[in-house]
Amino acid sequence: MGLLYVVIPVKDTGDGEFSKSPRVRNLLFLGAPILAMFGVWEKAGISFDRTAAFSFYLAGVAPTIILLFVVTSTFIYFDRRRTRRHHRETFADLHFFWWVWMFLINPSRYGREVVKDRDAVVQHRKDLEAGQVGRIAQASGTLGLLIKSVGSATDNNRQTLTDELLAAISSVATMATRTPERVKLEANYMDVVPITEATKSEIGSVKFQWPPRNEWTHLLVLRRYTGRLPPRPFALAIAVDAPMSEVPCGAPDAYVRGRPIYVDTNLPEFASGIPRDKQATIRRYLNEAPFETFVSIPIVHSSGTIGIVNIESNLPYVLGESDAVLNLALGCVAPYCSLLGQLMAQRRSPG
Repeated sequence: MGLLYVVIPVKDTGDGEFSKSPRVRNLLFLGAPILAMFGVWEKAGISFDRTAAFSFYLAGVAPTIILLFVVTSTFIYFDRRRTRRHHRETFADLHFFWWVWMFLINPSRYGREVVKDRDAVVQHRKDLEAGQVGRIAQASGTLGLLIKSVGSATDNNRQTLTDELLAAISSVATMATRTPERVKLEANYMDVVPITEATKSEIGSVKFQWPPRNEWTHLLVLRRYTGRLPPRPFALAIAVDAPMSEVPCGAPDAYVRGRPIYVDTNLPEFASGIPRDKQATIRRYLNEAPFETFVSIPIVHSSGTIGIVNIESNLPYVLGESDAVLNLALGCVAPYCSLLGQLMAQRRSPG
């Protein structure tokens, strides 16, 4: 505002005195603090009340700073609400408010930290591509053993293999993060059950009662966590013919779209066609959940999508990094999800 005030054309007063020139007064307004500290401008014929000049300066600059801060905060807020649509790379890209305050308080440190953070991401990518040979070899060996075991699975060892696959999914996912010690993951899987084959107990365990009961075509029934059954019966209903504007976030969305879906329990995104009361119920359930984020991954078999793997986490973007790192992890766990699908298909097979 002060700069515009200086450069805006003004009508000449016709007074030849330097101190009464509108341009000089405008520059005086913009540079009052500098003049107050260093100026002996009275020698140039300019006289002013330093206290009043500084007050006028603050009165002009303060609203500008407040307006810029409000506008920036507004953009940051809406940017955070659209996290699923962005390609985040670093800590600086994820934690907007922290970095805004850092920039305002200490711009030089802000610059150093951003460069340091981006260099760390580049190095991390190099490590993932060229290093971690031991962990990758171990994961490959585990995958090879599981492939052989799944191919010859029996009713007696199928549950054990399921637990091993869920444990492997959690373990392999952490390979993509720089700080695996911070990550706490827990995997579970849900079975896709046609509504015509669902039991009364499965129908009675459906949460949220959405979509409407007469539209249900399938249920997503939570079967097992790693090494244990779920603490209570849990199922979600699906209407395969429903428009996308009526599909809840998470596992139903992953089933309908046929791709992994990431959900932040603090900022869940709802389709426009879901009633407000249902949104409030789902949001309340997620806020009370013991995890911060989760990703739902379809289990695809030759017969179609037969289940959903959910990976629950205590950190944003599941691994505490970015959605780019999360996508890398999803590629790593895909073979294990496929093996789990084979086990589920074997269990369903009449033979």
